[in-house]
Amino acid sequence: MSGRVVRGENGPTAIDTKLGWVLSGPVPVGTQADRQQSNLVTTHVLTSAVNPAHVTNETLDGTLKSFWELESLGIKPRSMYEEFQEQISFKDERYEVHLPWKTPHPLLPDNYDLSMKRLDNLLKRLHQDPKS
Repeated sequence: MSGRVVRGENGPTAIDTKLGWVLSGPVPVGTQADRQQSNLVTTHVLTSAVNPAHVTNETLDGTLKSFWELESLGIKPRSMYEEFQEQISFKDERYEVHLPWKTPHPLLPDNYDLSMKRLDNLLKRLHQDPKS
């Protein structure tokens, strides 16, 4: 900390740190009769370069973008549109795409046993009365 402290009369206190000013303390909300207060903690970085004269919005945007790219190690989630484009195929004069599942999706219930019972009942009924 640099030691600079600015205290508000009824509001938060501002402290100058190596990363910028930090606001901390109660912030009155509404009128004085309401007696409502909330606590506020906010950090603002004033400069992010060695020479502030060379800082522009473009350089800050580029610095922030490269930071997040480095932070995520180049891992970027694929969008639904990209996945859709990868799964399109043209077969037998028509386009085919996969169903857009959310990941992770729950497994669908298995109805194999129920289907087999219905098939068995249908076959029994057809054997008993072949005309129907």
